[in-house]
This record gives sequence, C-alpha cells and structure tokens, in this order.
Amino acid sequence: MPHNAYESPSGRGAKNMDASIDKAYPDVQPPGRPVARLYARVALGLVGRAFALAQRLDPDVRRELADLPAGFAFALRVHPRGPSAALRMGADGKLRYVGFGPEAPEVLMRFQNMASALSVLTFSASAFEVYARNGLAVSGDLPATMAIIRALGLVETLLLPRFVVRRVLKRVPDIPFLRKHGVRVALYLSLPFAGPTKE
Repeated sequence: MPHNAYESPSGRGAKNMDASIDKAYPDVQPPGRPVARLYARVALGLVGRAFALAQRLDPDVRRELADLPAGFAFALRVHPRGPSAALRMGADGKLRYVGFGPEAPEVLMRFQNMASALSVLTFSASAFEVYARNGLAVSGDLPATMAIIRALGLVETLLLPRFVVRRVLKRVPDIPFLRKHGVRVALYLSLPFAGPTKE
C-alpha cells in the first residue's frame, strides 16, 4: 500500500470528514423549557415589583438606594433573550418597576443561562455563589451595583422566612421584628396589585 493511501483518524481525512458532517448536520439547539421560562418570568416580575414597593415602605432599602439619580435604571435579566425585571428611579425619588426595561440600563445583572437564574430564583443558591461560578455577570457602576445588591438582600429578608434567607445570604440583615413583619404584610397585600409602570 502506498505511504499516502492511508491517513490516521487524526490526519487530514478525519478533519475533512468532520467538516462535512458539521456542514450537513449543524448543531440542533435544544428546545426551550417553557415551564422554567414561565417560572423565571413570574419570579423576576415579583422581585421587580417587591423591590419598588420595599423602597417606599422600608427606610433601610430607601437609604441604600438614596444616591441613585433620577432616570437611573438597573435590571436583572436572563441571557440570551430571557425574561427581565428592570427598575428606574423617578424624579420624585421613588423606584418604579418598568417590566423588561431598556436594552442597556446603567447596571445590568445578567444570568448567563436559565439554570443559573433558576438556582437563584428557587433560593437554592445565592447570587454571590452563582457569580463565583460565572453564572452571573454584572456590568455598570460598581458603587451603585453594591448598593443594589445590599438592597436586594434587604428585600429578600422582608419577603422570605428566616430559614430561607439564611440559605441565600451569608449575613442576614438585622431588621427590627415589628417593622419587618409590618412591611412583609404590606408587601404581600400590595404585590397582587402592583404592575409595571410605562416608561
């Protein structure tokens, strides 16, 4: 047999065959998971509404976000083309939930995939853990981002039972008992009627 009549699987013939297969059979993207996507959309919507309400009801949340200027927008979004919850600071100093929000907010916290989003939205992992695993990317002004993350921890503490909060936060914010439960009741009563504000 001539020397060039046979090429090993790692040779040119194997590469040409791989290229032909890739061309004839392109990668098939898995179908979207409609239930997971629906859950993420509902959960992000609730987080956005709760954030806006808590800023009006709780002085600690209001204090954390006090330096955000009018028109400042931030969003929590699932990549790619996933659901999103965006909030914008109004000229009156009140935070408003605006639905999907602008394409390029001043601060964008973006889950890299649906699995990363669900691990946070089902409270099985903290945002910090997901960030450490490269499942969450953050872009924008750093001091504002840190203030938003601290405020988000307060919102979670106001909304959720303590045993859940302890799983997702390294340090549970110390909110006076009566105020915490008073704000929690107000949030639960207001959430069903809180919709997005038109931009």
